[in-house]
Amino acid sequence: MKYKFIAFMVFLAFVTLLSGCGGSNLHTDAANTSPPEITGISFPGLIPPDGSEVEGTISFKDPDGDITTAKFEVVEAVDFKPVELKPQVKGQKEGSFKFQLSSAIAQHIVLKITLIDEQGNTSDPQELSFVAGEAEVEPGIYLLTRWGRSGSTNGQFNKPHHLAVDKDGFIYVADGDNHRIQKFDSNGNFVMAWGHYGDLQGEFNHPWGVAVGPEGDIYVADGHNHRIQKFDHNGTFLLSWGKFGNDQGQFYFPSDVAVDPDGNVYVADAYNHRIQKFDSNGKFLATWGEYGSIRGQFKYPWGIATDKDGNVYVADGENNRIQKFDSKGVFSAEWGSEGSAKGQFNHPWGIYVDQEGDVYVSDNLNHRIQKFNSDGDFITSWGHYGNGAGEFCYPIGVTVDQHGYVYVSDSENDRIEKFFVEK
Repeated sequence: MKYKFIAFMVFLAFVTLLSGCGGSNLHTDAANTSPPEITGISFPGLIPPDGSEVEGTISFKDPDGDITTAKFEVVEAVDFKPVELKPQVKGQKEGSFKFQLSSAIAQHIVLKITLIDEQGNTSDPQELSFVAGEAEVEPGIYLLTRWGRSGSTNGQFNKPHHLAVDKDGFIYVADGDNHRIQKFDSNGNFVMAWGHYGDLQGEFNHPWGVAVGPEGDIYVADGHNHRIQKFDHNGTFLLSWGKFGNDQGQFYFPSDVAVDPDGNVYVADAYNHRIQKFDSNGKFLATWGEYGSIRGQFKYPWGIATDKDGNVYVADGENNRIQKFDSKGVFSAEWGSEGSAKGQFNHPWGIYVDQEGDVYVSDNLNHRIQKFNSDGDFITSWGHYGNGAGEFCYPIGVTVDQHGYVYVSDSENDRIEKFFVEK
């Protein structure tokens, strides 16, 4: 019994000795490795959209001094590749290193940056947000790019009126006094055009409004031909309806057109001071409005838009207000009065509702864009009279693409301007 006890004690001592050797030390070493930490990121908020490299700095702490990789992952961007950088900071427990980024196109970019060490430990990711564009025109509002000038060749304009964007990001512009529709990609590169002066199928007499339906078809308010024309996305004529008059389905200068998620078509029948509703094939469904200033009446409704719930918003021009209706024309809200203060208007012309329900209005004679929530509460505005970056001369059309970029037809400057507006 004595020997068995001694043997057990020897075995226990041996196990205890082993527990103080390499196996336990390896476990303790792994537990003591610390992940790196990003303590700061320095990078300009605005860079040129020309592909030129712009330098930034990442500051860090790393108790183990073994950072091997800085990983830049794309959260939000178009045509922007992820980046992996191998900073030369071996042995440094605190410091900084440089990096370079660029964008060949105008856009808002959000990246997630993570540091990785030799053991595979990662830092908490940090977001870097910046804009590739021309100028910050107001705090948090950036002019990304602009295109166009006076003329009649491809990419030139003569009084661009309303504009629309499709699900693929192509922009359609009613080039009013050139009597045509022009199509561009989201960076302003010309794609195609169709139409010329006339009253035959596919011809125009001062097209004012343009809208894209849920199937990608293009609807044009052919102003002085007093009709709506429908095309496919390549400009192939499909059908038309309407003629001069004030009966159901007739028009007196249709100035704008909008299409709801169900494909119903709403027309701002400007000189008849009313809204008309049709199905996608031009079958008359409903109408509301008359000349006046009380709720549900209009004085030259220049612009019209719908939201994802089918509500209808009207830029009631000479009443200097926005009116909101349900899809049957039942009044639900209004806001605005004549003036130049926030939330006031001087002839609102264009209107658009984005996917979040925010409302953008081109405040024509105030030479600015105003943004509201769906209840009419003012959010922000930008622009003033001029022809410089982010300035306007009688803006008419406004639209927003799926990325949240805002496009404005700057009518008397014969150009389109594209903006990014921070939330």
